[in-house]
Amino acid sequence: MSSKILESYDHWLEQEKMPAGKKKSMKAAIQLFAQKGFNGTSTVDIAEMAGVSQATIFKYFKTKEELLTEIILPVIPQIFHEFYPALSKYSKLEEIVAFFVQDRFSFILANKVILKIIFQEALINDQLRQNIMNRMMSPDLGNQILEFLDHLKKENPQVNQELTTVEILRIFAGPFLAYYVQRFILEQETVNEEQDLRFIQNHIINGLLLK
Repeated sequence: MSSKILESYDHWLEQEKMPAGKKKSMKAAIQLFAQKGFNGTSTVDIAEMAGVSQATIFKYFKTKEELLTEIILPVIPQIFHEFYPALSKYSKLEEIVAFFVQDRFSFILANKVILKIIFQEALINDQLRQNIMNRMMSPDLGNQILEFLDHLKKENPQVNQELTTVEILRIFAGPFLAYYVQRFILEQETVNEEQDLRFIQNHIINGLLLK
């Protein structure tokens, strides 16, 4: 699966070795979860859109929750799969932050449907949120995050070396998450997207610098 997950999500599903009924169910569920939310979508809705029976859905997924999890969890590694190797090519703070903002915003644009589902459901589903956090902090992904932060501090002594891992992640993610909610959850239009992204970059850089 490429870094632009949902831009070719149907293509990815077609390439996966799984029964046609399972693929159809997952495709329909993605559309409905994004439109109506997880709780607002019934297996009857999914079956009707997919053109399969409810029995087919429950043949492959014991519960609606299991269907949601199977849609989301394989996506998590792909959020970082090509990102960190590309990010590690940059050393200067300004270049790192600029790449982070531009690349992750492009990623959001390409994958806003699945990311909307993840965001909405993670807020209210404790078990899903825990599953996502466990996957993100598993050795393969967690080590990439730690390596990136070590690289950032080592190459940029002007960065506050006392900042903890959690604090740095918060500095990066905070303004970006707020902008994501504004644009794609609340669906507020922007006057100048390029200016918005520059503002986010400056906010992140200022948060990282020694005071």
